[in-house]
Amino acid sequence: NAVTPKTWKDTWLSEGFATYSEALFWEKTRGKRALISTMESFRVTNESETLYNPGINIFSQMIYNKGAWILHMLRREIGDTLFFSILRNYYQKFKYSNADTYDFKKVCEETSGRNLDKFFDQWVFTGKGKMEIEYSWEVNELDTINRVISLSILQIQDGYDCYTFPVDILIEEANGNEYTLTRFINTRDTVITFNISDDVTSVELDQDSWLLGSFINSSK
Repeated sequence: NAVTPKTWKDTWLSEGFATYSEALFWEKTRGKRALISTMESFRVTNESETLYNPGINIFSQMIYNKGAWILHMLRREIGDTLFFSILRNYYQKFKYSNADTYDFKKVCEETSGRNLDKFFDQWVFTGKGKMEIEYSWEVNELDTINRVISLSILQIQDGYDCYTFPVDILIEEANGNEYTLTRFINTRDTVITFNISDDVTSVELDQDSWLLGSFINSSK
């Protein structure tokens, strides 16, 4: 409440922050699984307007829930240290005054030292709906010892042509090995290959719920 949005276009700055604060409370008091379950409860399922300047839908559930998800994804993209520095700097700069989405973006970029044009365009200014990912994987044996897994990631949503984002990939092998790889996706149709030591039993994307998207495993 210390920072008031400049216009009705920026309502998400108030309601999204309030909603994400609930998730941060549960993370602080109950741990990581509580954060994940809270964010899952905030998933946006049907959305026809942008987060910024949503027309008459300035107090729709999308403003609250997607607003929280924007902050959650920003946190994942730049890391906890910079994210919480952004919140402190934003508060200190605009407390007891007004700010708009561009003011917040500027604080994010100044604090992180990163250009966040793409992030804000796809999630705040232009993108509608949610990202939809269809993925499949196959294992190729190069010889009796070496195996390579090929993971195909295809964006199939209608609302935005190509999102860019970091994604965690959980690999489980038949020998009991389990590990997570992180890759940055910047094309609509992406193929990732990497070596494995045994047969793969499962591949899961975004197992800790950092992305506002749906993931369809077409390998099954």
